[in-house]
Amino acid sequence: HMNMAFYLATVLVTLLFTELGKASFATTRPKIPTSGYATIMSADDKNNSIKWKRRFGSLVASLKSKHSFPSGDSSQAMNLCLFFFRYVPTTSSKVITLGSHAIPVRDIALFLMFLPGVVFARVFYLCHWIEDCIGGVSLSLLIHWLVIPIVRENLVDLARRFGLI
Repeated sequence: HMNMAFYLATVLVTLLFTELGKASFATTRPKIPTSGYATIMSADDKNNSIKWKRRFGSLVASLKSKHSFPSGDSSQAMNLCLFFFRYVPTTSSKVITLGSHAIPVRDIALFLMFLPGVVFARVFYLCHWIEDCIGGVSLSLLIHWLVIPIVRENLVDLARRFGLI
């Protein structure tokens, strides 16, 4: 339960910093080209933005930030990768040894398949520029280096106070 609460805390901290970045930089999202994407998605001529073709599309669109930098999805994807890498032990003996470090195959798969997949999708579907995604990944690295250790220490202290651990 502690890992779940801690992961939720990392998601909320990453969300907070991502939204602060979006509000600070206020960069615009990519424009939809007039041709080439017609079979995948349609453009809203009024706002020049992607029309959501999902069941709850209007809810998703209303919650979505108007600004693009840094990419929140890329930041959260990196958050998940770093969380697994640093805080979730694996029981698998499948590891790849790099120098003196044994890295679980699970973590390598997250970093080499999941994270690039999220970044590619965000750029391909014209939700972000590549710079937004690089900024989101970098922001998550900074958060895990500077902020998350403090959050973890405070969360552990709180759990001890309430007799949870």
